[in-house]
Amino acid sequence: MSTDAAVRARRQTTQEMLERLQTALAATARDHTPVTVAALARTARVSRTFLYQNQQARALIEKATRASRPHPAVSNSDSRTQPAWRERALNAEDALAQAQREIRTLRCVGLVSVGGCQ
Repeated sequence: MSTDAAVRARRQTTQEMLERLQTALAATARDHTPVTVAALARTARVSRTFLYQNQQARALIEKATRASRPHPAVSNSDSRTQPAWRERALNAEDALAQAQREIRTLRCVGLVSVGGCQ
């Protein structure tokens, strides 16, 4: 693969990640959920590092964050009462998946010492 082809592939991948981020931002706006880097990274299937380091991604997130803030002159009690259950559920799912991976790893470590689990 030539250098030019690698650069084109990387740009294409970055563009796809930005498109997924825009879709995730649209979903947070539609669902009135808080804009957080962790939730966006999970929903858009990108890394948090990408969201922090890519200038376009940061600009999109900043724009969405500004748009999601209620205007001071307008009372928007609905946004404060909107449940953050979705965010909590996603965080709980992530924590459960991580715990299950750790358990599998620990079980496998124990089995390797006795000749099992590859």
